[in-house]
Amino acid sequence: MVRTFELWTHGDDIRDATQRPPDALDEARLALMSRELMRVLPLGMAMTGTAQPGRTAGMGLTGPGGRTGGG
Repeated sequence: MVRTFELWTHGDDIRDATQRPPDALDEARLALMSRELMRVLPLGMAMTGTAQPGRTAGMGLTGPGGRTGGG
């Protein structure tokens, strides 16, 4: 899932650089990718030596796929 998000993001970078419209994903896919990215964030931070034991972070997502609360 993380790789899918990365490829979609870079695809949009390429579309932007070539004056093409973005590849809009539906809300359900955006929400799923966002949840999965947040789930693996601690692992990524641990692997890069940037973990902050005992600390928490929040991320506010807006637009399609973003919402507050659990889910």
